[in-house]
Amino acid sequence: MTTYAQLKQEGRQEGRQEGEQIGIQKKEIEVVLALHEDQFPIGSIAKYAKLSMEEVTKILKNHGKIN
Repeated sequence: MTTYAQLKQEGRQEGRQEGEQIGIQKKEIEVVLALHEDQFPIGSIAKYAKLSMEEVTKILKNHGKIN
Protein backbone atom coordinates (compact mmCIF):
# COMPACT_ATOMS: atom_id res chain seq x y z
CA MET A 1 0.00 0.00 0.00
CA THR A 2 1.33 3.40 -0.89
CA THR A 3 1.78 6.12 1.69
CA TYR A 4 -1.00 8.11 0.03
CA ALA A 5 -3.41 5.17 0.18
CA GLN A 6 -2.52 4.53 3.80
CA LEU A 7 -3.07 8.17 4.76
CA LYS A 8 -6.35 8.20 2.85
CA GLN A 9 -7.53 5.07 4.68
CA GLU A 10 -6.51 6.53 8.06
CA GLY A 11 -8.41 9.72 7.23
CA ARG A 12 -11.54 7.73 6.43
CA GLN A 13 -11.27 5.82 9.69
CA GLU A 14 -10.86 9.04 11.65
CA GLY A 15 -13.83 10.55 9.84
CA ARG A 16 -16.00 7.54 10.65
CA GLN A 17 -14.99 7.62 14.30
CA GLU A 18 -15.71 11.33 14.50
CA GLY A 19 -19.08 10.82 12.82
CA GLU A 20 -19.98 8.03 15.22
CA GLN A 21 -19.04 10.22 18.18
CA ILE A 22 -21.22 13.06 16.89
CA GLY A 23 -24.10 10.63 16.44
CA ILE A 24 -23.69 9.33 19.98
CA GLN A 25 -23.67 12.88 21.36
CA LYS A 26 -26.82 13.77 19.43
CA LYS A 27 -28.58 10.70 20.78
CA GLU A 28 -27.51 11.53 24.34
CA ILE A 29 -28.93 15.02 23.94
CA GLU A 30 -32.21 13.64 22.58
CA VAL A 31 -32.52 11.26 25.53
CA VAL A 32 -31.76 13.96 28.08
CA LEU A 33 -34.26 16.39 26.57
CA ALA A 34 -36.99 13.74 26.28
CA LEU A 35 -36.56 12.60 29.88
CA HIS A 36 -36.54 16.21 31.06
CA GLU A 37 -39.73 16.87 29.12
CA ASP A 38 -41.29 13.88 30.90
CA GLN A 39 -40.30 15.59 34.17
CA PHE A 40 -37.65 13.11 35.28
CA PRO A 41 -35.32 14.46 37.98
CA ILE A 42 -31.80 15.33 36.83
CA GLY A 43 -30.35 12.47 38.88
CA SER A 44 -32.57 9.95 37.11
CA ILE A 45 -31.80 11.46 33.71
CA ALA A 46 -28.09 11.10 34.45
CA LYS A 47 -28.57 7.49 35.52
CA TYR A 48 -30.57 6.43 32.47
CA ALA A 49 -28.51 8.41 29.97
CA LYS A 50 -25.30 7.16 31.63
CA LEU A 51 -23.98 10.69 32.01
CA SER A 52 -22.86 12.72 34.98
CA MET A 53 -25.26 15.17 36.57
CA GLU A 54 -22.95 17.96 35.40
CA GLU A 55 -23.20 16.77 31.80
CA VAL A 56 -27.00 16.59 32.03
CA THR A 57 -27.17 20.07 33.55
CA LYS A 58 -24.91 21.43 30.81
CA ILE A 59 -27.10 19.91 28.07
CA LEU A 60 -30.25 21.31 29.63
CA LYS A 61 -28.69 24.76 30.00
CA ASN A 62 -27.38 24.72 26.42
CA HIS A 63 -30.88 23.97 25.17
CA GLY A 64 -32.58 26.61 27.32
CA LYS A 65 -34.44 24.12 29.51
CA ILE A 66 -32.96 25.37 32.80
CA ASN A 67 -31.11 28.48 33.94
